[in-house]
Amino acid sequence: MQIMYVCTGNQCRSVMAEYYTRAKFADRGIGLQSGNITVRSAGTLHYPPHPR
Repeated sequence: MQIMYVCTGNQCRSVMAEYYTRAKFADRGIGLQSGNITVRSAGTLHYPPHPR
């Protein structure tokens, strides 16, 4: 099974969804190390670093 969360910048929503999904699998004792389940996140736009 492959799960991918996609949002615009991959800076908050999709990253949090990926983390939450991984945590829920772990809570249920479902290991992701076997490679049968893949959870990822991605963004559709590229944001350059903010010049601070």
